[in-house]
Amino acid sequence: MTISSEDIELADKFYDILNTGYYCDSNSVTDLYNKLTGKNVNNTNCATCIRHRVLEIHNIVERLKEESKDDKTKVTEGN
Repeated sequence: MTISSEDIELADKFYDILNTGYYCDSNSVTDLYNKLTGKNVNNTNCATCIRHRVLEIHNIVERLKEESKDDKTKVTEGN
């Protein structure tokens, strides 16, 4: 899987917002979630669902960051 630096920044932003007790734009979260997981889930206003998606996005990005330490092709510039 290839992930752009913009996707990483967005994922980190979502995680930071979530940790302050607020919720992110559900459309943006769902778009990034679908992109990173390869799923095609619908948007939701369910706060628990959004939180779950942000946490799953965060776990994927952290795993890819760890893997990219050895393989720089995992993280790309741009989209």
